[in-house]
Amino acid sequence: MMKQLLNTILALTLLMSIGLAQETGDIAVNASVLAVLTLTPGNDLNFGNISATSTPILDPKTPANNTDLGTTNNAGTYTLAGEASATVSVTYDASVTLSNGATGSLTFTPDMYGHTANDASASSSVASASTITLGSGDPAYYFWLGGDLGTLSSQETGTYTGNFTLTLEYQ
Repeated sequence: MMKQLLNTILALTLLMSIGLAQETGDIAVNASVLAVLTLTPGNDLNFGNISATSTPILDPKTPANNTDLGTTNNAGTYTLAGEASATVSVTYDASVTLSNGATGSLTFTPDMYGHTANDASASSSVASASTITLGSGDPAYYFWLGGDLGTLSSQETGTYTGNFTLTLEYQ
């Protein structure tokens, strides 16, 4: 009987010590819900009619730097809307292959500029894998896309097309 009482006391002591070893802790769970990012494409980038032996460059910030472009050229444009003063990461293609649907191809190397005001001449270069800050009063950001097609040497004729992808995400 004494042995049974001793075993019971030992078992209760063991159970109490296990219960005392248990700890709990709380942490806060937070989320900041921001306005939806809305990217609206504007103009498509167009080098115009170019020579098969040219070095076409379209500078969206300083058109005086354009070379070897057709008369109907224009920079590509996007408008981004979102949360005022929010930081947004920017990524885009390092290059885009343009095809004429046959055997010809060109490599487009992008040159992206952006600003919180819709004024390309006031814009700054926006590198891929960088961040931008949306406007504080008007939570928008404007992008201008230009770039070059390298040096063409007896390029196969035709209409060349491809798609440029711009990806934006809140930080």
